[in-house]
Amino acid sequence: MKKTLLTLLAVVVMTGGCSYFSWMNPWADDKKTEKVKELPVNEFLWQAALDRMSFTPLKTRNPEKGLIVTDWFRMEGYPRELFMVKVQVLTKELRSDGIKVSVEKRVLRDGKWYDEEAGSRLQSGMENRILLKARELYRASLYR
Repeated sequence: MKKTLLTLLAVVVMTGGCSYFSWMNPWADDKKTEKVKELPVNEFLWQAALDRMSFTPLKTRNPEKGLIVTDWFRMEGYPRELFMVKVQVLTKELRSDGIKVSVEKRVLRDGKWYDEEAGSRLQSGMENRILLKARELYRASLYR
């Protein structure tokens, strides 16, 4: 009787590590493994765009469409100008043409805000900064 009871106890203790009896395993992870939702756009471009736009308040952040829209903000040194940036990640691949940045600008004149063209230099500069950050993120992922 003692031998049978000891054998049964040994079997129960040894099977505590099995997934079927994981409730008995004190080292088992309580959290269910969740599938990470894959982005429909390039993850490096998306993360780089979020990082580069972190200095502004975000109005819209839609990873399914790859769209980031900031709220109107002021840049240091330009107290009479407001800017809004729209960033769209277009592809799943990490490519230089996989991102589109558009900048809207408003200027304060005589107490009223007027829309003006922001200039392609500002837009291309922001695109380049996002692409450089995406490249850094990609290279860092290779070393993990």
